[in-house]
Amino acid sequence: MEIFLEPWLGCVSMQTSYAATKLELHSCYEQQVKLGKTVRKFNLKRESLDTITELEVAFGTSKLLPPFDVVPREFKRGNDYTKLLDHLFSGQPLPQGDIVFREGFDDADAPALLNRVVMAHLRSFEPKHEHKIAGLGYLISQACEVRFI
Repeated sequence: MEIFLEPWLGCVSMQTSYAATKLELHSCYEQQVKLGKTVRKFNLKRESLDTITELEVAFGTSKLLPPFDVVPREFKRGNDYTKLLDHLFSGQPLPQGDIVFREGFDDADAPALLNRVVMAHLRSFEPKHEHKIAGLGYLISQACEVRFI
């Protein structure tokens, strides 16, 4: 088994030599291959919020954006998370509601860092708009719960 530490992404990559099973952890999503079937799962880590650079804030990035095929349907159709992003993207005032940070993201720096991640991704021209809004909605849902009135 080979283990690669990638401190700039706050993650570890592991590869096994077994033919039937291979597990890769990259950035924020896991890819698991079992007997020819690929299953990918997105899991945002708190330390990943610290990886956005000033350059990425200024010019945009998509490095923490989950792959579109990993984003659940309810984010592709729209929900409170995507509604929040639509307002941020268009510069509209945010709707009334509550944002409660999940365990592991409830430290004093997490809200500002999550905002930094979101704004850096919204500035990116790389992904399609639908992917960006749905993917960021899913990313935000990993860090906090959003409920609008």
